[in-house]
Amino acid sequence: GEPLMAVLEHFFAALAGAIGASWPDSMPFLKKLVIEGVIGGVGGVFVFLPNVALLFLALSILEDSGYMARAAFLCDRFMRRFGLSGSSVIPMLLGFGCSVPAIMATRALKSRMERLATIMVIPLFSCGARFPVYMLLIPAFFAPKYCGPVMFAIYIIGIAAAMALAKVLRETVVKGEDSSFLIELPPYRLPRIKTVALEVWCKTYGFIQKAGTIILAMSIILWTLSTFPEKKNFTQDYDAAAAKIDASIDAKTKASQTAQIENAKLKESFDYTAMGRIGNALEPLFKPLGFDNKIVSALIGSLAAKEVFISQLGIIYGSGSGDKNADVSLRQKISADYTQAQGVSILIFILMTAPCIATLATTYSETRSLKMAAAQFFGLALLAYCMAFIFYRIALLA
Repeated sequence: GEPLMAVLEHFFAALAGAIGASWPDSMPFLKKLVIEGVIGGVGGVFVFLPNVALLFLALSILEDSGYMARAAFLCDRFMRRFGLSGSSVIPMLLGFGCSVPAIMATRALKSRMERLATIMVIPLFSCGARFPVYMLLIPAFFAPKYCGPVMFAIYIIGIAAAMALAKVLRETVVKGEDSSFLIELPPYRLPRIKTVALEVWCKTYGFIQKAGTIILAMSIILWTLSTFPEKKNFTQDYDAAAAKIDASIDAKTKASQTAQIENAKLKESFDYTAMGRIGNALEPLFKPLGFDNKIVSALIGSLAAKEVFISQLGIIYGSGSGDKNADVSLRQKISADYTQAQGVSILIFILMTAPCIATLATTYSETRSLKMAAAQFFGLALLAYCMAFIFYRIALLA
């Protein structure tokens, strides 16, 4: 997906530049909203559309080939060790696409206790909404040769955490007998092109639709909170400081010094905004994880939809702003601002943290229990906090 993603990055950067150059100066507020809020926010999510489509393609091929039922059969003995049956595998595999239909798929489980345990752990299976976040962060903190193994490790960590949590739940709060496992194995067959294409289109269109509705609305709200009140007077003249950089130094050193000045101005400007102040208020709580107010604000936005994490960082860093630095990708800006240890902490927290509002609403509707939905939210948030803290401290020592 990398070549197609690069094309979309250039497209949105060019679109922002064209709008910035042609827009009249009579409506500066609306101009900034379109360029920074809509293009910088929604465009930052759309960039990962090719990768998301490829993920859905892989899942659709597995499903249409008849392998899903066999995966459930093959995993039954293994799943028994964790108090579940092979029937739980299918909802869990669906969770790699989206947690909402995965939770609804648990209706097929005969044991209520097994069903509740499965519902609680499904958000630990990285859904398609988390996938773009990984695609943004992993290349920002790891060399290209390590990106594949790190991505694989993230998925494995999520699966291991889900199995461990399921075992704890089945031994404590959702005790009960294991259910029997009966399943019809369909014949193996070559995936049908029409079926796979339709499945990929429906899921990809759902991603586009969410980007055009929920993420667009959240981007506008977050842009407003991250822009106002605007800071007019800074503690120093950053533009003058940038102009004083020695022109005779090599390009790499000059770019590094310029980035430091721009980041200092960005921090001072963001700290003054409403979202910056909210982030500052919560920052001490997340400081042990290596998070600053920018990451905290992005995590707040991600409660609506995980992709909003990208949208918020795109807004903060002015991704697609149409200025002279528009060719610097969001990945490069994040990479320059955070260490690899912080990157590991963010990845683990995103992997394990509380699910989006839609997932919580589905948990409530399927269990008819507000306590279960609240336990899922706070339990996974606490798990994410503890695991991110552990991984961050290990990464600092590495």
